[in-house]
Amino acid sequence: MDDCSSTAATVAQAIAAALDWNSPPDSRKAAVAYLESVKSGNVRTLASTSLLLVRSDWTSEIRLHGFKMLQHLVRYRWDEFNITERREFANLTISIISEVVNHQEEWALKSQTAALVAEVVRREGVALWHELLPTLVSLSAKGPIEAELVAMVLRWLPEDITVHNEDLEGDRRRVLLRGLTESLAEILPLLYTLLEKHFGAALREFMAQQLDAAKQHTTAVIASLNAVNAYTEWAPVPDLAKYGLIHGCGCILPYNEFRLHACEFFKFLSQRKRPTDNTAVEFDSAMMSVFQILMNISRDFFNKSKSNFSAIDETEIEFMESICECMVTLASSNVQCITGDGAMTSQFLQQMLEYYQHVKFALHYQSLLFWLVIMREPVSKGKSSGHSLGENFVGNLGIASKPSDKEKIIMSVLVNDDICAAILDISFLRMLKKNPSAGNLSTQNDFELWDDEFDSKTDFSQYRSRLLELIKLIAVQKPLLAATRVSERITMIFKNCAHASVSAQELAMLESAQMGLETVASAIFDGSVEFVNIVAESKLQLHSLLQHFLSLRWTEPALAVILCRYLDSLGPYFKYYSDTIASVVNRLFELLTSLPIAIKDPSLNNTRHARLQICTSFIRIAKAAGRSLLPHMKGIADTMAYLQGEGRLLRGEHNILGEAFLVMAASSGIQQHQEVLAWLLEPLSKQWTQSEWQNAFLSDPAGLTRLFSDPQFMWSIYHNVTFFEKALKRSGVKKPAMNLQGSSEATDASTHPYAMSSHLSWMLPPLLRLLRCIHSLWSPPISEALPAEIRAAKAMSHAEKASLLGESTKLLKDLSTSGDGRQADTIREEELSENDLRNWLKGIRDSGYNVVGLSTTVGDTFFKCLESHSVALALTDNVQSMEFRHLRLLIHSVIIPLVKFCPPNLWELWLENILHPLLIHCQQTLACSWSSLLCEGRVKVPDCFGNLSGLELKVEVMEEKLLRDLTREVCSLLSTLASPPLNTGLPSLEQLGPGNRVDSLKDLNAFASNSLVAFLMTRQGLALHSLRIGINALAWTDGDSVNKVIPFCGLIIVLAIITSSVELREIVSKDLFLALIQALSLESNAMISSDLLGLCREIYVYLADRDPAPRQVMLSLPSITSNDLLAFDDALIKTSSPKEQKQLLKGLLLSATGNKLRALAALRTTNIITNVTGSSTLKGSVVKVVEHIARKHGIRKSDLLDNEANDLAVRVALAETHVIAETKKALSNAGVNIKALEEFASKKAENSKRSNHVILVKNLPYTSNEGDLAGMFGKYGSLNKVVLPPTRVLALVVFLEAGEARAAFKGLAYKRYKDVPLYLEWAPTDILSPSPKLNNEEQNNVVGEEKLNKVLIRQAVEGIAEEEIDPDKVESRSVFVKNLNFKTTDELLRNHFSDKMKNGTLKSVKVKKHVKGGKNVSMGFGFIEFDSVETATDVCKDLQGTVLDGHALILQLCHSKKASEAPKNDEKNKSSTTLMVKNVAFEATEKDLKQLFSPFGQIKSLRLPVKFGGHHKGYAFVEYITKQEAQNAMENLSSTHLYGRHLVLERAKDKETMEDLRAKAAAQFADGHNVLSKKRKQDTLAEKVEKIARIL
Repeated sequence: MDDCSSTAATVAQAIAAALDWNSPPDSRKAAVAYLESVKSGNVRTLASTSLLLVRSDWTSEIRLHGFKMLQHLVRYRWDEFNITERREFANLTISIISEVVNHQEEWALKSQTAALVAEVVRREGVALWHELLPTLVSLSAKGPIEAELVAMVLRWLPEDITVHNEDLEGDRRRVLLRGLTESLAEILPLLYTLLEKHFGAALREFMAQQLDAAKQHTTAVIASLNAVNAYTEWAPVPDLAKYGLIHGCGCILPYNEFRLHACEFFKFLSQRKRPTDNTAVEFDSAMMSVFQILMNISRDFFNKSKSNFSAIDETEIEFMESICECMVTLASSNVQCITGDGAMTSQFLQQMLEYYQHVKFALHYQSLLFWLVIMREPVSKGKSSGHSLGENFVGNLGIASKPSDKEKIIMSVLVNDDICAAILDISFLRMLKKNPSAGNLSTQNDFELWDDEFDSKTDFSQYRSRLLELIKLIAVQKPLLAATRVSERITMIFKNCAHASVSAQELAMLESAQMGLETVASAIFDGSVEFVNIVAESKLQLHSLLQHFLSLRWTEPALAVILCRYLDSLGPYFKYYSDTIASVVNRLFELLTSLPIAIKDPSLNNTRHARLQICTSFIRIAKAAGRSLLPHMKGIADTMAYLQGEGRLLRGEHNILGEAFLVMAASSGIQQHQEVLAWLLEPLSKQWTQSEWQNAFLSDPAGLTRLFSDPQFMWSIYHNVTFFEKALKRSGVKKPAMNLQGSSEATDASTHPYAMSSHLSWMLPPLLRLLRCIHSLWSPPISEALPAEIRAAKAMSHAEKASLLGESTKLLKDLSTSGDGRQADTIREEELSENDLRNWLKGIRDSGYNVVGLSTTVGDTFFKCLESHSVALALTDNVQSMEFRHLRLLIHSVIIPLVKFCPPNLWELWLENILHPLLIHCQQTLACSWSSLLCEGRVKVPDCFGNLSGLELKVEVMEEKLLRDLTREVCSLLSTLASPPLNTGLPSLEQLGPGNRVDSLKDLNAFASNSLVAFLMTRQGLALHSLRIGINALAWTDGDSVNKVIPFCGLIIVLAIITSSVELREIVSKDLFLALIQALSLESNAMISSDLLGLCREIYVYLADRDPAPRQVMLSLPSITSNDLLAFDDALIKTSSPKEQKQLLKGLLLSATGNKLRALAALRTTNIITNVTGSSTLKGSVVKVVEHIARKHGIRKSDLLDNEANDLAVRVALAETHVIAETKKALSNAGVNIKALEEFASKKAENSKRSNHVILVKNLPYTSNEGDLAGMFGKYGSLNKVVLPPTRVLALVVFLEAGEARAAFKGLAYKRYKDVPLYLEWAPTDILSPSPKLNNEEQNNVVGEEKLNKVLIRQAVEGIAEEEIDPDKVESRSVFVKNLNFKTTDELLRNHFSDKMKNGTLKSVKVKKHVKGGKNVSMGFGFIEFDSVETATDVCKDLQGTVLDGHALILQLCHSKKASEAPKNDEKNKSSTTLMVKNVAFEATEKDLKQLFSPFGQIKSLRLPVKFGGHHKGYAFVEYITKQEAQNAMENLSSTHLYGRHLVLERAKDKETMEDLRAKAAAQFADGHNVLSKKRKQDTLAEKVEKIARIL
């Protein structure tokens, strides 16, 4: 015994040393090592020592560690005891309960005791549980503390079996669960007894003001509720009802102290599914009780809302949101429980409607999900006729096999017109978004509109789309009602907007109502046969609305656009009632002509935009109205001709109206479609085919210079080309046509592929000449002779450069960017600017390429009406001079479509002429550019960037982006060449049979007529350069390009296998095989490594016996021998499975290269954590994190990133946490201000000053070292120091002189260093602390054992001493002014201070007001903001007590939130053990979170709330046993990512204690008041007495 006591004392000293962060690191390390040796030593010594350590004469920290040692023993070393020792140990464990039965005992020790008992039972089995249960029952009757402990045991036991069951084998888990189920008849009554007894006792003690006793009973109730929740998810629901738990939890539910835990009970219960056995009736009865309980809570809440809404606080709203969520879940899975009771069903629907109508957005949003589910059912089964549905409706649907669906449809039948009308009204009102500057937009109801600050896990567009879906569902079932309500809504809005000017809020209301009208109209007039009669009934409502639209005389551009949108919203209506469409067309033309044409006036941009939108409305109406618009085509054409003749219709607007004509003609048949095309194109063809302009402007490259001197003709050509593009897109290309009208008739013109055939012969030749001339402008001889403005116009626009940099292009887009020519009329027709020329060149190139590409899809006409030589000359004559961006566009828009649609019999004539020069140039230029990038770190591209003001440091980024884009497009061309439709004659390797031999080899020419790749291989020039591109691409570090080139390589391999071509076989067996292996060494190919490995397998399996090259390549690898290869061959022969062969080859390649094939060893699931890379200054990429952990701890990355592991994301998250902690510690020790760096990284200090001599270096490779960085930066001047943490995530370079720092920044930004570009940024000014000091307050950041390689994560977070705090960060520039006269206004207050201030300036003044008696009145205080802290301080001193309006002012400096609230929050935070984890990825599971948070302490509970549909809500609650453990997790995981999402950790707010409640009540009774404050969160004492009487 003495030995055990001595050992216990030594262990206690070791625990204290390990927890003492003031002791030296070596001492702590030795202490931890000793504790590990005790845990792994003699099991009986461990047991005796641990049992001594948990006694009450030790400190809490030591006792907690003793419990952890006991739990380790039970979980991992239990089998080392014999049967007698196990039973003795179990008895000793039970006796520990008496040690903690003390009202002053910490909750953590009680929890650990209960957890230990549950762990022993789980290990020992059912027999011990049956023996122990009577003891627990008798123990629970002794008092509230004993009841709490028993409830904890009852909670931990099922959780250990059903949740924490990783170490339980199937049979053992089933046996334990069966034993627990058999005990439910004793457990559930016990839990109900505990709830009833201690809930009543808590209320009685509270009434008697015995708060300590009340608190003990309250704790027992909460522990019992937690235990009940542990059984709710799996215990039979009838048993929960039978033993009173549903009733008991329902009685407790209204009380603030217990509502959180009771609500969890109903959340779990509402998700339970109806059984199919004979207990279904009892299940329905129990669930009906749940419905009734929740509906009673809702009823009380709605009554309270109606009588005194101001008394409801946010806590109660959150509670009711949970109640509503439970009701929605219940209705989605167990609606059958109430549909038999008509009154109850009606009441339930009414309550869900009240939730939907509630002013609080959260409650409305929860019920929206319910109404979507209910209203979808009849629509999904077949559209209703819109009349009242009879009793036989559901039976006729034939869904008796699905009772839940049947019951939902029954409920939807009970949704009457009044309910639907109310839903429609609320939906229309809520389609507005809150305007931060103007508050809520709704004037009829004080609704809480959608706000960006809502944490609803959805954005506004998704929310509004759900509203529109609900509106559509109602309109489908009740069209007349929907038409009436939307008409009333729009009429009301129009009345409110009848004044001259319309505000932004009113415009938003108009736009939202238009979307509602569009939804209703499309739902009603969708062409269904069942709706013919309903359409007639709805006509009157929409017809009167249309007449109202037509009567409006809005002339403001914004209102004219909205009116057009309202008119085209009724497009489906016009399909059935064409008699009104003439009026609509006339009104649109009136709107168009009412807006002035102002080409040269920049102030009228809104007018020009409005005119274009009016023209676009013709297209939308033509799409929706179908054939109804055909009789009016002539009238529209005449009006267009008249307006154009009068000069009142711009050419761009004419083109849009012409496009509308093409849409109309699409429903009229091919003949009329061709007539419309001829009518539209005839005037263009007369100008386009004239030889005069072609000879004048296209005969030589200098002709374009002459063309630019004639702006009117130049823009005429532009409009011609853009309209050719529109005509081709609208007139039928070879792809499935959209039936825009939804009718049964096919759109003949769209499905006919030859509508434009007759026009290509005159359209394309001049266009090809024009494109050739444009190409020639970039050839060196011609380019040098161009005028300066044309040379400048060839450069990129700002928008193009921003796009290359991946930046948000909020810059004005180029006028021709869209390629539709709609805004080209806004260009001045005199004195063309550089931007005008650039827009014209880009527009002609973009639209011209599209015209040529689309023309290739029009049957064989393109290839018959043109000469291949002339086309090749126009497209590739100056290909060597093309910029990368132009070459990529040419390949994408022209070459790839031409290859796809070229007939096989014309391959030789067309493709060889075009592809030969193109492939030669692409192969040469790509090889040169990639060599420059990989060897020199800089790409050489021919593109002209023009003015680089502000972008000098980003040129390298743009150059690399251009190279990668072109590379991917060229590889896309190779992928197109290898597409299956163009290679139908090639068999697959699977068709060759399971063997690796081909019986008969054919000549390569045998496949050239039905395989485009084979055709290329028979042409030496095409074959050589296409093969070089494909093989070289495998070595370029661009995974997308490699992915695109894989199909081409695959067909090349097939041809090498099945043909007798020796040259092709040699290239594949040697060059391609080696290139594929080398591609596996690039980490960028990790995602496609399986495909690359499959190609390697095909080469080796099928060609190794015919050619020695594959074996020679394998033997050339550094770590392989002949015996290894022979063994591999033997293993390969034994299997014919491609999958097994790939695995064998993978193992051989990894061993042969010394595990240097990074694509095979790298992380295959990087897509789940992509946000980690570069998302923060302190975080590195996944590769860096993993490499650091692997190197530091001597493990392989493949072990850490095991593809088969189910906790891969958690591993990476823990690794990232460790790296961030280590980085912080190293930087802090080097004197870096971690707080400033984190604020800088999180963009909280965007406006803070930047240092002029400290450079932040990011994107460093792991092999970086201080010497290299000092050498690179030292060339530019004298360095103070270089700070490089061991993780190499970032570095700080500190210069002595600011000028030298600027030179280094300019010279090294984006400079390539060890194959990666350096990202530089100026650090914040306060990045360097005056001196690295420890915080005065010791922080014991003790963390548990980490799961990653059993590495103990340690981190001492160092704060900033009080003397280091910057005063500017404590005091703000604002002054709080009290004792104001209620008559004092903002202006009076401003004048008072501005007149008396000695220095500084006053920025803003605000007298705080509130609504009283329907008026805004002063609250007697306000705020004043000055230009600086110094000014605010001086004003407080000088003007304190000055008199304004008879009141002496009291002035007080405002403290910033960071300064004044942080200490308070800090103190509050440290008193809480619960963390709220936000932004949890939806892929994450509860198990993932437990694994992530458990290294930092013992988790008491973890809740991951689930929303409707079964998915969790994106946040979780993690409760630790001690405050310090919660603090450890808070500190260490604050920057961690899980599944690519940054976890946001906050302290959960503690609930008010019973003492707080009594203090509030006592204070009010002392003042003689019986009425509570409007914001009070607790029930009154009188209410509690009433509830006691009701319950007891």
